Amino acid sequence: IQPHGVILVLTKGDYQIAQISESILNFTGKNCEFFLGKDFRHFLSKQETEEVLARLSTGQENKTYFEITLVIEEREVLFSAIIHPKPMFLLLELEPVDKDTFSSFNRIYQQVKTVMSQISDSKNVLDLSNVAAREIKNISGFDKVMIYRFDKDWNGEVIGEAKEEDMDSYLFLRFPASDIPRQARELYFKNPYRLIPDIHYQPSRLIPVINPVINAFTDLSESNLRGVTNVHLEYLGNMIIIASMSVPIIIENKLWGLISCHHKIPNVLSHELRSAMELLAVSIGTKISSISYNEQLQLKDKLSNGINSIVEKFYTGKGFDTLFDEQVDEIKTVFELSGLSLVMNGNIKAYGKCPSVSQIKDIVIWLQLHKIDEVYTSENFPAIFAIAQEFKDTCSGILVIPLSSRKGDYILGYKPEIVETIKWGGNPNEAINFELDGKTYHPRNSFSIWKETVRFTSQPFYQAQKETAERLRTALMECIIRDKYEVS
Repeated sequence: IQPHGVILVLTKGDYQIAQISESILNFTGKNCEFFLGKDFRHFLSKQETEEVLARLSTGQENKTYFEITLVIEEREVLFSAIIHPKPMFLLLELEPVDKDTFSSFNRIYQQVKTVMSQISDSKNVLDLSNVAAREIKNISGFDKVMIYRFDKDWNGEVIGEAKEEDMDSYLFLRFPASDIPRQARELYFKNPYRLIPDIHYQPSRLIPVINPVINAFTDLSESNLRGVTNVHLEYLGNMIIIASMSVPIIIENKLWGLISCHHKIPNVLSHELRSAMELLAVSIGTKISSISYNEQLQLKDKLSNGINSIVEKFYTGKGFDTLFDEQVDEIKTVFELSGLSLVMNGNIKAYGKCPSVSQIKDIVIWLQLHKIDEVYTSENFPAIFAIAQEFKDTCSGILVIPLSSRKGDYILGYKPEIVETIKWGGNPNEAINFELDGKTYHPRNSFSIWKETVRFTSQPFYQAQKETAERLRTALMECIIRDKYEVS
């Protein structure tokens, strides 16, 4: 573990100390052998014994801090404690407490109230991120605070930043998913934060190494004190960072991003400030969720207003071909398309900027081969269908509304290529560097801006647009069926 605290393993029922970290020596002046095999209750102050035992017996204080006083040969040592109940034992985390921390609580509380009010007033995610970074830096005292957002591929982007002048800016730089691998991301659901007060710490072992209660290593994945991998310590060192803290921003049980904090010298944040950071992360997540919901509502209203009259005409009118010709411009506007094709009964009609007839036929063959019989969208179609690279200028993004996939009848909407330059914090292709043995690896040591040109992509399609396309499809099918039966 990291040595700014202590971990004890207690047997259930009789509270014998079965395992303890070497770091106990730093806080009590006594080594592990002094504690091992003894009744933990022996070290509790008389005033606290009943309350502490009640907490230990119920195990309901998981991830909730409470204070505990250990009495070591008449010397009292004040700790904050967390209990992690396990099936066969109790894992107890202790960290020393500054007795004057309560005096700072009211000040922190007032600061947190102010920040939460500013977060609540933010109109969009970027404004929110910058406000949050600035105010969290003020409260926490970290040299740099960043709001870090994950994309669908788990690459991260810094979208809010507040820093000291002598620190490098990472604002709007992206970082590859390998910087925070899957296992590390999953641990954020078990831990409300990840604090590393000093990357140069000397690890503190649990003694004995094997947990005698279970005859196996003790799982420390839920522990705030758990040690840090060498590769991550090296990564922070390459950033010229000595201390760091990250707090997850979780929205609808998904990891949206992080509050990421850096410091140039060792920094052990008080529990009050850590709790404030946890609370602010929840507030940030709630506000982002609210902003996203409102944006979706606005988009749905806009789409609904645009599609209602179109859908009504197909539901009530006759003559599909004529109606479609009349509504093409409105359909293109609703879905923000540069071109639209109607492929029906072996005929192809093209409106606006579209691929050639032979290219459209290739698209139809691909759609039939892949059995696309529901509304389908892609904003990087040439990456999926290599032939589309030849006509990326008209079809890097595609909207597919099937009318009859068996017959090859489709409405196809197109968006052109948007060439984008992405700025990475270092070359993402060199995020991990292996030594000659093929086993030992190191993180990259440069975070200089590395530019990547992204091709074959268009402006995105949103879920609300797909839902609107389903409405349109239903109306189109109604019109086609009505024409067929009235003609017959």
